[in-house]
Amino acid sequence: MKSALSILALATRLTGCHQAPPTSKSEPAKAVSPERDPKLLAFCIDNLRREHACFDDDTFWEVFATLQLNAVGEHVGNTGAMTPEDRKRAIGIMKNDLLEAGTTTRGYQTTCETMLKSTQLPSAQSIANVVAARKKSCAEFANAYGTMIFVEGAFRNPRAH
Repeated sequence: MKSALSILALATRLTGCHQAPPTSKSEPAKAVSPERDPKLLAFCIDNLRREHACFDDDTFWEVFATLQLNAVGEHVGNTGAMTPEDRKRAIGIMKNDLLEAGTTTRGYQTTCETMLKSTQLPSAQSIANVVAARKKSCAEFANAYGTMIFVEGAFRNPRAH
């Protein structure tokens, strides 16, 4: 029985399952809420750190704002071209939002816990894409991260309960 629990615990870690292994033979596994899932929390915090590292990269913000403005435009039925003023305003708002999240791990953790608790979670494919892009240029990260947020809706759309 002990080896079965060890195998279950290993399989849970390897598959990213959101359940904690049983602590005793009689206690069933308990679901871990998304905001307490260490993998999702670390993923979110690492993204905010990377976004902050790209703060002064104009290409990052151009790509990120383009994805955001296209998503918002599609949502409200706006098919007109976005003006440079729209883009500049969107970039300013997003930069301000990032600064409000703070620059410390604790600030990022609080922001991430809130997002993970109340918004749609990213797909496994989006997580893989963002993790891979995080190691590349700010523009590539903005494309993967922005697609996850503004196209897929992760960390943006309310979660259905």
